[in-house]
Amino acid sequence: QYMHYMCYLAPIGFGQLIAKPGSSQMFLLLYTVVAYYFSAKMNRLILLLGPCCAALGGTAVSNIVAWAIGQLRDALSELEL
Repeated sequence: QYMHYMCYLAPIGFGQLIAKPGSSQMFLLLYTVVAYYFSAKMNRLILLLGPCCAALGGTAVSNIVAWAIGQLRDALSELEL
């Protein structure tokens, strides 16, 4: 029902993982690149991209929510002063 949003969130998550490389981030990036390569070769293998897109979309949403909470926290601390 909501899978079409991953088309927009997965590239954002991919860019965020490239910006902060680590061992787990590199695994997800490598998994995504390999799954994308093989799904481009055969249309049925698009199922390989499901977990990648979910993880990348979750990363993007998590970083966006963390940023928004930080902004809200800063705004509230300025109001208290």
